[in-house]
Amino acid sequence: MPVEIENDSLCLSGETGTKLKTEIIERYYRFWLSVTTRGKGRFADYVYIIEMNAGTGQIKIEETGKIILGSAGHVLDLKYGPNRHLNKKLRVVLVEPHKDCRQSLQNVILNRWPEAQLHPYKQGWERSSDGSVSLLESSEYFLKHMNLTGLGNSLFFFDPLLAPDQSLVEKIASTRINTPFKIGTEFMIFFFTSDWVRGRTEFSALPKSKIETEWTLEEKESARTADRVFGNQNWVGIISNGRKQEEMERELVGLYKQSLRRWFRFVQPLPFVPKGGQRYDVFCCSNFDVGMTVINRIYGNLTWPFGLQGDIRKNRMAYTKFIQLHPELDEGLSATERPPEWKVLWYIMRNHIDGICDPQCKGEITKKLDSHTLNGVLTWLYEEGYIKQIGIESWPWVDSQQFPVFTIDWTTVKTRLDVDSPAPPRALEPGDLDKVRVQPQKEDEQEDEDQTSLTDFF
Repeated sequence: MPVEIENDSLCLSGETGTKLKTEIIERYYRFWLSVTTRGKGRFADYVYIIEMNAGTGQIKIEETGKIILGSAGHVLDLKYGPNRHLNKKLRVVLVEPHKDCRQSLQNVILNRWPEAQLHPYKQGWERSSDGSVSLLESSEYFLKHMNLTGLGNSLFFFDPLLAPDQSLVEKIASTRINTPFKIGTEFMIFFFTSDWVRGRTEFSALPKSKIETEWTLEEKESARTADRVFGNQNWVGIISNGRKQEEMERELVGLYKQSLRRWFRFVQPLPFVPKGGQRYDVFCCSNFDVGMTVINRIYGNLTWPFGLQGDIRKNRMAYTKFIQLHPELDEGLSATERPPEWKVLWYIMRNHIDGICDPQCKGEITKKLDSHTLNGVLTWLYEEGYIKQIGIESWPWVDSQQFPVFTIDWTTVKTRLDVDSPAPPRALEPGDLDKVRVQPQKEDEQEDEDQTSLTDFF
């Protein structure tokens, strides 16, 4: 697909799908850095933000002519902008296969952040003098020459014109997440959902027939792209005449989410609707619950709160029903104390995407409970029917490392505690853009500014 560049700016349309996307990502970048480099939980090593489709670093909105920073530009501004002293441990890796985009990106860096000027390091690899920024010519070069296992905590952002090939996602995930649901790696993937259903300039919609001999040449090319993105042909049959567009999009999102669930406990697609009939999704993937909670807050503040609406009143009403069913758990506790069975159940319902949990969970839940206690609590919840076991399709690690993975049984929870399943996120629309309020980063910003603590809900 053609790339249009004007004065080193990548020309893109759709203010909601472009400007708001980069602002949400920039805010999450700031939060992620605050957790991984500062405060009580600081790590000794460098942390990395890897832009797998860096573009030129800045974008021109076609409808307004306004120039804004792209996601790569936001990362560079975090490193070299006004608050650079807060981000000394940040390392930036930019991957961009398009030659003209790479040249424009270097120009933008020189004009905006001259101290980050790039110089030849190796063939296909430019690097800043201080070693903090690298620009590589392709994902293949990145995989071959970058020591993925040697990187510290890393956040990967994929933003190609449709979605990344599954082979690339799998190679990075399998190298970084080499033990079950290992923390320290997060993915954000931009997915052009409606294009698979409606098509767009120079890209045909997926074929509506299951019979390959009935496909046009353009549909066959789109089908090959889908095979690479989904990693299989399970998408065949989703697109068909007579089905509503929203229904087909929902199934494609679910199919792609399932492929990412092999590596990540938590996968949350956040939808954008820049204009009628058009939908994009940002897939946020993590094995650490806190980051997912925060990005959901950021997004929910722009649209409407989603997930379990767990106010204190609802907590108390549900707990009253819970303890009436299990009075033995309340024995010996004061009026303000809660048994761990309730604490874990409520926290998972409130904070874990899709109610996913397992004995190896890492995050807020393990700050209050050791692994032995957590395992006993999950066993009790399973035996009592509050959670149910689910399978991980094609468990990617060795069989000896396999352990049970659970999810909340929302039917049981609704029947016994009168708690509904989480509300889904509402698609972000153009009118929501006015709600964006990204505050400048402050030196005394606390690392847990946006975090959700266990004590908030207990």
